[in-house]
Amino acid sequence: MLKAPHHVAAVRLRGEITKTDIVDLRNDIEDKLSGHEKIGVVVDMTEFLDATDAAIQEDIRFEFGLLSSIHRFPRVALVSDKKWVAFIATRLGHLTSGVDIRIFAPGDSDSAISWASSQPTSKNVSHKAALRRIATPSTSPGNVFAFEIDGRMSEAEMPDFVGEVTRFLDLHDRVNMLARIKAFEFEPGILFQKQLWSMKLDALRKVDRYAVVGGPDWLQTTLEAIAPTLPSVKVQAFALSDQDKAWKWLEEGAQ
Repeated sequence: MLKAPHHVAAVRLRGEITKTDIVDLRNDIEDKLSGHEKIGVVVDMTEFLDATDAAIQEDIRFEFGLLSSIHRFPRVALVSDKKWVAFIATRLGHLTSGVDIRIFAPGDSDSAISWASSQPTSKNVSHKAALRRIATPSTSPGNVFAFEIDGRMSEAEMPDFVGEVTRFLDLHDRVNMLARIKAFEFEPGILFQKQLWSMKLDALRKVDRYAVVGGPDWLQTTLEAIAPTLPSVKVQAFALSDQDKAWKWLEEGAQ
């Protein structure tokens, strides 16, 4: 562990990381959380080389366990010059708007700790719902469900939205769906809502075509990667400017 203020968990990873290393980090973070509502986290990965299978499994369990408490980590600093670390940090930053993830250069651990120890200024958070159902064109068949994501999806708004989708699915044997994405973020706790996963499984059994309009580049790339794994569902990504093409594609599927 690195020397740091009592409200900062700071660790330097060296060589091959073992399960014991992950357990030590978990214990340190849990100890800090027991005494503070929010803590900073610093991980110096400059000398990190590899991790054992047991360490990776333990880390996955540990990180999933922290998802519901992600709001308690306002600042996470990673010390590294590795490109893959910066790539992952950037992607996570897009999804977790309540967490500021920053990369520091090797040898700059002191600056990383200083930054992580400072609590960010509170911001006025808008509680405007990010999810809403949108109207379909008059030419669309009645089995099309369209919705928009514009902002950070919260745990609080999910039950109503899931209920609306579920009721729609109950009315039709086969459906098509369209998601228009203007801004995409979500509270990690959403991943633990059982009704959301139940609805998704229900949708997989009934959806013929799923059009995704807009969204960040990484999301479009992800959709292209997972589309072949869903043989019963045709998934197509469209740019926001090509929304008319998305509607037409859905209408063709209904013919």
